[in-house]
Amino acid sequence: MSTDGGGHQEDGSRAWEQACCMGDVSRMQLLLSASADPGGMMGGTFSVGLTSLMCASGVGRVKAMSFLLVHPCADPAAMLLHTSDSGGTAFTWAAFNGHVDAMRLLLGHPSANPAAMLALTTNRDITAFFLAAINGHVDGMHLLLDHPSADAAAMLVHATSDGDTALMAAAMNGRVDVMHLLLNHPSSNAAAMMMLSNDKGITALWLAAQNGHLDAMRLLLNHPLADAAAMMMLTRSDGWIALIRAAETGQANAMRMMLDHPSANAAAMLMHASSTGCDALTAAALEGSVGGIRLLFDHPAANAAAMLMQGASMATLPSRWLLMTAISNTLVCAIFRGNVDAMRLLLDHPAADPAVMMALTDGYSALVAAAQFAAFGEECPPVDPSSNPLLLLQRRVSTDPQACDAQQEHMTMVMEELCQDRPDRQAWYSENEWEWEPQVNHLFGHGDYPDDARDECVRMLLERGACVVRPDSPVVVRVIQEYAQMARVLQLINVAVLGMAVKQQQQQQEP
Repeated sequence: MSTDGGGHQEDGSRAWEQACCMGDVSRMQLLLSASADPGGMMGGTFSVGLTSLMCASGVGRVKAMSFLLVHPCADPAAMLLHTSDSGGTAFTWAAFNGHVDAMRLLLGHPSANPAAMLALTTNRDITAFFLAAINGHVDGMHLLLDHPSADAAAMLVHATSDGDTALMAAAMNGRVDVMHLLLNHPSSNAAAMMMLSNDKGITALWLAAQNGHLDAMRLLLNHPLADAAAMMMLTRSDGWIALIRAAETGQANAMRMMLDHPSANAAAMLMHASSTGCDALTAAALEGSVGGIRLLFDHPAANAAAMLMQGASMATLPSRWLLMTAISNTLVCAIFRGNVDAMRLLLDHPAADPAVMMALTDGYSALVAAAQFAAFGEECPPVDPSSNPLLLLQRRVSTDPQACDAQQEHMTMVMEELCQDRPDRQAWYSENEWEWEPQVNHLFGHGDYPDDARDECVRMLLERGACVVRPDSPVVVRVIQEYAQMARVLQLINVAVLGMAVKQQQQQQEP
């Protein structure tokens, strides 16, 4: 019955498994009568440790289950408590798939220990009740909660090895019917259940909000025993609240429901930042959620100027091409994924100060981030120049013909990020336990192909005092040559570097 060393089932076991799953009692009888070891066949296991009884109960084959449990060769007590490789039993399989008749048969068998079966958990501490709840099997949940051997209060608050409860599972899936049963059962401590969080600090409200399940959120926030204000301010282990998560996943209606709730401290929620500085506006900017950004800006409790200058640590953001750095502003966060529409909303807001938002701070800036995105953030450069984050920012920077040292330093840093290769990044990736992938500069690593947006970016940087950091690049050499007739630009370009670049190009052209 068990699989052999090569993972293939022995002869006859496949027919037996199929008969049990199909509930074909006649065929099961024939196979057992033809077997030299019917007891071994009934008590053996298939792949991943499933038994005959599990196969039948998982698909609700009650007649086949009855046949197995009453057969003279059967050991019903052992069959009822036998666990698969994942720790599941015939009872948990029936509960998972909502087969109430199968569950009732197993609980009512003379050899059953209902209390033990109800309390038994899988390898991840998942109970039959949790499995019924996560799949929305309300009838099965009623059967379990109302059983004479059940400890209903314990079942309602039982947490898996990850700290998840049945209420969290139901909220995540938007199963309002399941949530009603959980919160309104006579044994329920609804107030405590709604405030529970899993090992990551995530609550039922958080899970409902991230998936936009408005009815589930409404049930939680408006429940007579709910402390809605406290619930909305509960934080994940890194300090995120449900509003931030809803903003990150683009759930504008969920955000609106929380901010407009009578119990909400909207001003505090709007300015709440995680341990890495991420707030709701930052999360919306990352997502590129134009509706979410507008909602946050337009809320009566919003302090737009303060919100614009609050940003997140780049170390927490899912961009493997960016350098790790310290705290920056929300504009930088919009650049991470090239969310140009979000950038425009941030820069064009009446409370925005673009100069401050793009300023060089602690060795980093929005312009540097945009250069990194342009060079390494996309598989290929944007075809439409208007979708180039660096060009969008540069067009908002006023040109200073007499560039000061600080501006020259800033523009040179941007030029360096725009032009450089990343041959030395493998060690950095290893330090951060990320898989190394060779990085090629999309703008300068494939030759001098036409790209008006790229060339305009280079020209603007040169106009603002950037030094030539890659004189070997045909792109940079060509742009310099095109501007060599402009006296204003000639004053800003290092003549020695220009001569070296032109000479190098001439040498490359010689036969």
